Amino acid sequence: HPHDLHRARRTRSRAACCMSRLQRIAALATLVPALLASGHAQAEDAVLLCTAANTTDLPADQQHLRRIVAGADGWLFGERDFILPPLTTLGTQTMLQRFTEALQHSGIQFAIALVPSRGAVNEAYLTPAILQNLPYTPAQLRKGYEAKREDLQRAGIAVPDLMTPLHAASTIDRIYFKRDHHWTPRGATLAAQTMALSLHTLPSISLLPERLFKTETGARVEHKGSYGGFVAQQCGIGMLPETRFEQRTLPVDATLLDDSQPGIVLVGTSYSDEKYNFAGALSEALHRDIDNRSVTGGGAGDSILSYLTSPDYAAHKPALLIWEVPDIYSLNTIDLWRQLIPAAKGACTTADALASSEILPTARPLLPELAGINTRRGRDFLYLETTDTAFLKFTVSFHYADGSVDDVKINRTTRTQSNGRFFIQLNGSYTAALTGITLEPESTSTSPLTARLCKG
Repeated sequence: HPHDLHRARRTRSRAACCMSRLQRIAALATLVPALLASGHAQAEDAVLLCTAANTTDLPADQQHLRRIVAGADGWLFGERDFILPPLTTLGTQTMLQRFTEALQHSGIQFAIALVPSRGAVNEAYLTPAILQNLPYTPAQLRKGYEAKREDLQRAGIAVPDLMTPLHAASTIDRIYFKRDHHWTPRGATLAAQTMALSLHTLPSISLLPERLFKTETGARVEHKGSYGGFVAQQCGIGMLPETRFEQRTLPVDATLLDDSQPGIVLVGTSYSDEKYNFAGALSEALHRDIDNRSVTGGGAGDSILSYLTSPDYAAHKPALLIWEVPDIYSLNTIDLWRQLIPAAKGACTTADALASSEILPTARPLLPELAGINTRRGRDFLYLETTDTAFLKFTVSFHYADGSVDDVKINRTTRTQSNGRFFIQLNGSYTAALTGITLEPESTSTSPLTARLCKG
C-alpha cells in the first residue's frame, strides 16, 4: 500500500540518521584520546622514583637536581622548587641603588624579570606527602616572591609581578614543564607579555623605533628535561620525554635591513635560552628589537657581567637593560656588585686615571706608584684590560697602610667569549690609605696587562 511504503521509507531514513549519529559518536570516541594524548589535559601516573633520585650528594654542576620527589600527573619537583626567595641585605641594597644610579647616569633604565619558583606556581600538582614535608608552603613562597619584588623596587628598579599571572594560568595551561625546572615556551610568552604591559610606558621605550614581530610555530620536538633525565640516569628507568613546539620570532618587515643597535638588551639565565623564546616574545609584545645576551648555565651574574664589561656596551649604551633572574637566586654577592657598578660607569682613560701602568700579569706590584693618592673607597675602582682571552682567573689584592689586605677573587665564565676587561671597586669598609695593588694569576700569560685606577 502507498501509505505503508511511505512509512517504511521514513523508518529507513530515521535508522540511517541514527546510524550516522552513532558513527560520529564512535569517531569522536576514538579521536578524544588522541587529542588528550597531545594536549595539556592528558593524565599521567605518578613517576615511581628510586632512593637515588632523592639525594644531595651531587657535583657542583648538578646542585639544581637535589632531592627529586614525584608529584601528581607525572610531575617531578626538586629542592630548588621550594626555596624561599632570599631578600637583599642592607649592604646589597646600597649596592643596588648605586648600580641603578650608574645606569641612569648613562641614560639606561633598568628592569628585572623575576622568575617565580616552580613549586609556588604549580601547587596543584603537589601531593599531600610533598606538602607535609615542605620547608615552606606554596602560599609562603608566593609571599616571599612579593617581598623580594618590593625589596628590589626600593632600589628604583622596575620589577613587574610575574607570579600572579603565571600562577593563575597554571591550572589551564602548561606554564612549566612537568619534568624540567624551566618554564615552557607558553610560560615564557606569558611572562614576556606581562613584562611588556608594565614596561611599554617607560620613557626609554617610547623613544625607540617600533617594529612589528610575529612568532612562528615550528616542528614538534622532544624535551627530555633536567629532572626527567636525572631520574632516568639515577634509577635506570625509561622516562617519557615531554614535547614542545619550536618557536621563532621574526620581524614582519624581514626584507628591510636594519643595522642599528637594539635599544633593549636582555641578560639572564637559561630561562632566556632560545628554546623557550622569552626574548622573541618580548620583541613581539614590546614591538622593539631585543638583543639577547643571556648565558645558559651561567648563574645570576655571568651574563650581566659579561655584557657590561664588553666593548659593545662601552660603544653602544642601550635604552633599557632587562635582567632575567630566578627569585631563588641570592643577590647578596658583594664582589659581584663591586664589578658591576664600575662596569656600568665605564673605564677611564689613561689621562684621567689616578694611576696607570702596563706590565705583565706576573709582575708585582700591579700599580707601584700609589703613595699620596687620595682614593675614595666604595667609589673609585681598578680597571684591567688584556688581549689574552684565556686570562680568566686571578686574585687582586688591595694593600692598606694599617697592614690590612682586601683580596678579590676573579673567576670569569668560559661559557662566553672573554673580552679581557675587568672592573673592581675599592671596598668602602677600609679606611686606611691605599699603599699598593698586587695580582696573582692562576695561569701564566705573555700578554701585557693594562691597569688603571679610576675615579668613581
